[in-house]
Amino acid sequence: MKYVRKLEIMYDYGEDEEFEDSCFLGYYSSEEKARQMIGYFRNKADYSKYSEDCFVIDKIEIDRKRWSEGFISYDDM
Repeated sequence: MKYVRKLEIMYDYGEDEEFEDSCFLGYYSSEEKARQMIGYFRNKADYSKYSEDCFVIDKIEIDRKRWSEGFISYDDM
């Protein structure tokens, strides 16, 4: 199986941190490269205010079907 690493930043905001947001930063071929990019982004003005804990790396298997059930609407929930 082949994998990539998805890097994103996730953070809470609002007066009482009642909201959560995320920003996709990229796909990388290894955990090491994704970690190197955390260092890169943490040195950029827009991202330097976030702690390292806000950066999330997920291991994603490629060439695999993820969803085959069709669309779902909020009315179906």
